[in-house]
Amino acid sequence: MVNEGVGGKRAGRWWTLTTAVVFGLLALGVLSSASTAAAAPLASPLQWSPPAAFDFGDHTNPGQPMAVSCPSNSLCVAADNLGNIFTSTNPGAAAPKWKARNVDVDGFIERVACASASLCVAGDSRGDLITSTNPTGGPSAWKLVHIDGREAVGTLACPSTSLCVAADDEGTIFTSTNPTGGASAWHPAQVGGSGAFYFAVSCPSTTFCAAFDYYGTVATSTNPAGGAAAWTVSSMPAVAQGILSASCPATSLCVATDGNGDVVTSTNPGAKKPTWMVKNVDPDGWMQVSCPSRSLCVAVDSVGNALTSTHPTGAGPWSINDIAGSDFLNGVSCASTSLCVALDSFGGALGSTNPTGGATAWTQTAYYTQPIYGSGIPAGVSCPSVALCVAVDGYGTAVTSTNPAGGASTWTQAGIDTVEPGFTINSLLDSVSCTTTGLCVVGDAFGNVLTSTNPAGGASTWASTPAALSTEINGVSCASDELCVAVGRFSRGFVSTDPTDNPPTWTQAINGNLRTNFSGVSCPDASFCAAVDNAGDVVTSTDPGNTDTPAWTVTSVDSGNSLTAISCPSDSFCVAPDNNGNVLTSTDPAGDATAWTASNVDGTNELTAVSCPSTGLCVATDDHGNVLVSTNPTGGSASWATTNVDGGNILSGVSCPTTGMCVAVDLNGNELVASPAS
Repeated sequence: MVNEGVGGKRAGRWWTLTTAVVFGLLALGVLSSASTAAAAPLASPLQWSPPAAFDFGDHTNPGQPMAVSCPSNSLCVAADNLGNIFTSTNPGAAAPKWKARNVDVDGFIERVACASASLCVAGDSRGDLITSTNPTGGPSAWKLVHIDGREAVGTLACPSTSLCVAADDEGTIFTSTNPTGGASAWHPAQVGGSGAFYFAVSCPSTTFCAAFDYYGTVATSTNPAGGAAAWTVSSMPAVAQGILSASCPATSLCVATDGNGDVVTSTNPGAKKPTWMVKNVDPDGWMQVSCPSRSLCVAVDSVGNALTSTHPTGAGPWSINDIAGSDFLNGVSCASTSLCVALDSFGGALGSTNPTGGATAWTQTAYYTQPIYGSGIPAGVSCPSVALCVAVDGYGTAVTSTNPAGGASTWTQAGIDTVEPGFTINSLLDSVSCTTTGLCVVGDAFGNVLTSTNPAGGASTWASTPAALSTEINGVSCASDELCVAVGRFSRGFVSTDPTDNPPTWTQAINGNLRTNFSGVSCPDASFCAAVDNAGDVVTSTDPGNTDTPAWTVTSVDSGNSLTAISCPSDSFCVAPDNNGNVLTSTDPAGDATAWTASNVDGTNELTAVSCPSTGLCVATDDHGNVLVSTNPTGGSASWATTNVDGGNILSGVSCPTTGMCVAVDLNGNELVASPAS
């Protein structure tokens, strides 16, 4: 039996940087399945070591935060240029916590707008919108639709859950009264001509919106969803460097900023000929602004200043405070007069519960505290034996140990996929599978496959087959040195019967659904493979090596949820966790949907990985630092024991080569080792 470990779960996209921790190995007793009692809390049969930092990576290429929206004091949502969404439910705390997930793998997210905790919409540089009714959920809680040709959706506003307004750089304004209803729910209107370059939209209510063109015109509407005829276009005063942002806290006030340090205000923006006042307040220019009320506006600029005014409607003074040194501040959102959050260009969030209180009233935190894309976070681990573990990370690094229970010092790093041609960032390694003979196969985010028969031998022992597959690889499993299966985006699956050749041949065997993505695959032997996707499907084959007439069967087993990984110790037993705390088990995984049984074992937490070295032991991990262990995986909810081993960190992979040892990795670059009692 070959253990594939993480099954290629894409959790490795969610966070960014690593810190050193002291390693220690503990041992405790094994609980037999006979001692399980449904009425009492179940003890875990494995004891886990404290986290030990083993993967530090090179963090010279973090993403750049581009936008932030705070619909309330208890929620802020930010986005960056690598398709990542960051959320915090305590943005005003002294040490706020930010969680991250990648929701737009190919996108540059330019704007985000949240009507409330039940609706957020983000727009990217390719004309896509990414929506969520549960923005603090995992990646599967965000849905991407394409609405706008090849133009960027550069600005957004959602005054309620039943109205969102977006605009692009070709004069098109899109509106939707059902923002999560898919592409057909968004309706375009050409407003101001194709030369209008809309940089900002602000809607204080569903009955008033203003869209600001970079070149100094503004389009307003009291019926934003009424089509092009419902919008009125007027000119603003000449501005030197173009309009960059705007905020309208009420129908009687709009405040815009330009690239020359000017604030441009109007108390009648909806009039046919509105009156605008221009005031230069910032010699450094390049401001972004957010006004939570008529009595407070907060702007941030390109040299780390926060500018505030309690009288933005007229020529009143603006106070300037240096809150971020010389850092470029490129976004700000004020949920209320008692909470503002600003973004810097280096992964920092600055928050204040008293934005007019001066520089000391702002607290800076880094939400890039663990690497996301192009950075060193473990995305998966595979341990074919107690004498070999291989983890891969988001910075093209393979981290190996021939003594994984020996502590952090026993792990060696090798950059095996450092630069992807045409990209300035390093390749994101998504999945790894190693056989007992020493063959390891790794897949990355660009369809490259890397192989080694001596994975602990350093970078020179790895061979790359560039663009071997036509999609990002989210999971790989090698039943032997003569059969490997890789799965990825758009539910495509690929098979190689010569993975040790240089180069190997990979053949597409599964031509999947463009609306779904595979998240993991497990091949216990050459006669059976099973893959899972984010639509709750299990896809199986009893002849996976057949590339002439491939036959794979799709079975929907977990409607409404996303299956995140799968582990099959044999062709008659598989375990697949999902993103809603459920574990699905089957003793006939090639059968129909009735052959699968779901048990809720972890509330609503997202289970991220699973490894079953036998039918008598399965270990799963989640996004809250918990491991869940069962010595009777088909025994239902009561047969799983939950232990928190890693605080609130996201565990991204687990691999158990035997029932006596398991290795897990988290998104801080740490390893955790579990062993039974001595």
